[in-house]
Amino acid sequence: MIALGAAFLSGCASRAAVLLPAPPAEIAKAAPAKSPGGAPPSPAPGHDPANLYRDAVARTRELLPKGEGLRAIPLWVALEGSPFTADAVFNQGVLLQLSGDLDRAEELYRRAAAPPLFSQPAAANLLGIALLRGNREPLRNLVDDVGRTLAARTGERLPELSANLVAALVDLSRFDEAETLVRSILKTGNTTAALPWSRALLAYRKGDLAGARQFSSILQPPVAALWPVVASRTAWERETAKVPSLDEKTSGQPRYLLLSRNLAAYDAWRKGDLAGSEALLSGGASMKSPPGEYLNNFGIVLAEEGRWKEANALLERTVAEAPDLPEGWLNLGMFREIYLGDVPGALSCYERYGKLEGGRKDEVSKWAEWLKKSSSPR
Repeated sequence: MIALGAAFLSGCASRAAVLLPAPPAEIAKAAPAKSPGGAPPSPAPGHDPANLYRDAVARTRELLPKGEGLRAIPLWVALEGSPFTADAVFNQGVLLQLSGDLDRAEELYRRAAAPPLFSQPAAANLLGIALLRGNREPLRNLVDDVGRTLAARTGERLPELSANLVAALVDLSRFDEAETLVRSILKTGNTTAALPWSRALLAYRKGDLAGARQFSSILQPPVAALWPVVASRTAWERETAKVPSLDEKTSGQPRYLLLSRNLAAYDAWRKGDLAGSEALLSGGASMKSPPGEYLNNFGIVLAEEGRWKEANALLERTVAEAPDLPEGWLNLGMFREIYLGDVPGALSCYERYGKLEGGRKDEVSKWAEWLKKSSSPR
């Protein structure tokens, strides 16, 4: 079975997590009484931070529709060291991100998310960028850092941060943690438009296609129309020929380039074009930590080409890096049974597949029973 995979909306819709400052009417009650260091700020004579903040908000809103957001950055730089430092650093990152400069935006988000600022919007956008880039090792470190920070702090959690954290946990195959966080979010009622998509992905990754369809059916129109959502939902129905071409917002993102190549590889594989499928998959599998579906599919293609040693290595890598991907265990089990003659190894894979509630668990359970009987000494 070749797995199609899915796309992660929180990483794709990076602009959805962008939170520009509170409107001017909210400034008085939102302004902190002290600077991050604890001492009252000392603004330059004649420069009231609240007035500078209002001016920065108004000017930013004026420049953004014109595509000139970078011109507002000096206004936010001038607010550093004031009670609005966290917003000032974060919004510089936002303006850089909207301009396409993710590297510099990430630097500023890291600064804003770290002590003493602890900006939750910055942490949310850091997770979004890490998801976009598709490198799971930095994502794993970031998730752990954010989790420790949130555990140590009291107060309300930003919904966008929670939603992106769910998406990141799903990407890392930490499904139990993701489900616990989803329950916590639903209990507070502070959800986001993207959360149903994260829940759809969680269901899909656990082999629950019906649940994935259910959650994806309640998406709001702006979210439902995004390329990663359309591509994934089409892929789930095995209608890969209908997957739309990458749009302008997603064509430069590594994760969605991988998804697009994976779907094209599936289409080639289904048509019997193993060489074409291999060519599409080979680049992504050489990444440090590609999605488990990618490794799984490349392993299957190589097995069908008779390159069993390489196929075995990829299928073993699939379950090592994505241990909660049901199809990974199913395909490794079949490889061990058919190509290696490793009955105990195959049975352990089939057992794990059943525990992960794979969609064919009843069928696979019958295979396992037959395999046990046929391999027992008489």
